[in-house]
Amino acid sequence: MKIPYRIANAVHATDFVNLAVGGMGYVNPNYAAPFDQYVLTQTVQDQITDANLITIQLGVNDGDYTLQQIEASLRNALNSIVSVNPKCQIVLIQATPYTSDNRPFISTMPGGWTLDSFYGMLGSVAHDFNCATVPWYDLRLMLSWSDFSGAGGNWAHPKTADIYYQMGNFIGGRVAQFYQN
Repeated sequence: MKIPYRIANAVHATDFVNLAVGGMGYVNPNYAAPFDQYVLTQTVQDQITDANLITIQLGVNDGDYTLQQIEASLRNALNSIVSVNPKCQIVLIQATPYTSDNRPFISTMPGGWTLDSFYGMLGSVAHDFNCATVPWYDLRLMLSWSDFSGAGGNWAHPKTADIYYQMGNFIGGRVAQFYQN
């Protein structure tokens, strides 16, 4: 069971919609529209106007863009959510601190930012929108490096369904800590 469904289970959701799209960029429309436009379209199209909880799992696919461009898209998306769901709680799930080849994400992206500056921006946005954040770093305390490595698995894309299950339960548990029914 994928992470969004584990979160739904953790918060005892009775009405759940998963609009997740893996690999979508904040600025680069890897799909039909950039992230902020996708969020606006989906909340209006699916009439998601009475949500109690919205989670957004973040990634770092837009490395060629500046942090300011990424932040603008994230803020626009959150403004769209809040405009039609003013009472919902929002939890931002931070991007994994590891690259797809299991190396710590320590480099500077072509857009001029690092994961630390990304997390700093995310903290500022979360503060401004009164969002909670769930860090992936804590997941390292639960699972070993070898659980993710080898056979194509990595921190961003685990190698087995069992690891997805454990990650989903961990993240779901963290989201449940912030979510108030």
